[in-house]
Amino acid sequence: MSNLSDKVVGSAGTGLGVGQTWQDMTASRAKNTNYTNTTGRTIMVSGWFSDSNTYTITGYIDGVPVAAWYCGASFVYTMNLIVPAGSTYQVYNSGATLTKWFELR
Repeated sequence: MSNLSDKVVGSAGTGLGVGQTWQDMTASRAKNTNYTNTTGRTIMVSGWFSDSNTYTITGYIDGVPVAAWYCGASFVYTMNLIVPAGSTYQVYNSGATLTKWFELR
């Protein structure tokens, strides 16, 4: 039987969060844009959105919508994604403002 944990989070000692730190990527990220995880490891992405109107925020990994929020007015929402090494990722939103983007890498 194969070790499924190795396939999900990496080999021993290299799992998600091990030896990684949160980095503020706000200046180099934009909503509705595809990025590729080139770190060689699984990462976590956290995008923060706010606006005074209602919007839907959708998180995509490799073109598949894996998370979504319907956002009410005057709130801040966070979209979190776990992105495997080599996968593309995007946070799509039709109108809310991207206020912060962090990556655990």
